[in-house]
Amino acid sequence: MSKQKIVYASVDLELTGFDPLVDEIVEIGIVLFEIDAGICKVVREWQSLVRPSGSLHMRIQGLTGISELDLESAPKKEAVFEQVCSLLNDVVLVGHGVSLDKRFLEVFGVPLGSVSVDTLELAQIFLPTYHSYNLENLSHALFVEHDAAHRALSDAQATVGVLRALIGVFWSLPESVRERVAALVERR
Repeated sequence: MSKQKIVYASVDLELTGFDPLVDEIVEIGIVLFEIDAGICKVVREWQSLVRPSGSLHMRIQGLTGISELDLESAPKKEAVFEQVCSLLNDVVLVGHGVSLDKRFLEVFGVPLGSVSVDTLELAQIFLPTYHSYNLENLSHALFVEHDAAHRALSDAQATVGVLRALIGVFWSLPESVRERVAALVERR
């Protein structure tokens, strides 16, 4: 009997703000991958801009590099909804600070499972004295390529890289510590 592989989806969203009830998604990046013997194998990558109903604040434009002109030709959320639902069907959601992206996806209408992995939480557990847990700093510290910070696909790719590095940290721990961590994860 063959065991079905678990598919993980590293998801990153670029947003107009932080409130899913009033703010909107302007870009979605998804990296689908599997983990086999502690090795992350990317299966597929996908990204799309999403045209918001309103204008994009200059602060967000400066942070992401996404312009109003870029969004004029972007599909509306209804046009990307089916693709996002298809890609995120029956996956374990992974993200850096995943709860915010999860709330936006739920308001967006994407049905999500209850299981998710947060690389921010994992970094805080495995690197308890590190000075900064933002994705850019962790990527740099863990030698993860991250060329276009605050762009959805690049951030989703960097999140996979950070997870890969944190898996390495986990396997470098003494077996007794790994067993205790695994038991804590099971209870959670």
